Amino acid sequence: MALTGCDTRDTGSGVDLTVTAVDDDSRAMPVPAGELEGRIEDRVREWFVGTADPSRSSSRLQTFLGHDAVTLRSEERTIEGGENLLAWAATPHDRFARLEFEIGAIEIAHEDPATIRARFALVRRAWDDEGLLHLATTRHSWRIRIDPRNELVLMEADESTTLPHLGTGTKILCL
Repeated sequence: MALTGCDTRDTGSGVDLTVTAVDDDSRAMPVPAGELEGRIEDRVREWFVGTADPSRSSSRLQTFLGHDAVTLRSEERTIEGGENLLAWAATPHDRFARLEFEIGAIEIAHEDPATIRARFALVRRAWDDEGLLHLATTRHSWRIRIDPRNELVLMEADESTTLPHLGTGTKILCL
């Protein structure tokens, strides 16, 4: 299965992109831009839900992360390879009583017909057992490819902290 390219058409309000893949039977499987954005947004949500509560991780998240070429980079860690990333994602990281994630607008840019760059900000609110709010904000840049089965596959995930949780990281913020 090979990707055939990117079909563009003017919708009057801008350019509407459709990424097209060809399956083993040589039938085109288009991914309209709106659907692609929705699928990327779904994977972003699944990532944060699955890493906050590994018992809620989906099989789609495993497909998204589970290959040898994936790399996750942040100030705290670099994880290479799908097996290592899935093992890390399956480990509970936070011991907060409640977590909320607010995902900002996801900016999508096509690097080529089969590769997408998704950028977004995230606000993470966490309450400890005493009800104290811990706030963190991060910026994310994900490089995603569309594989021959028309699945989204994460290649690179870069995370930078713009505001760390209280008492974490190199800065301590007292509110």
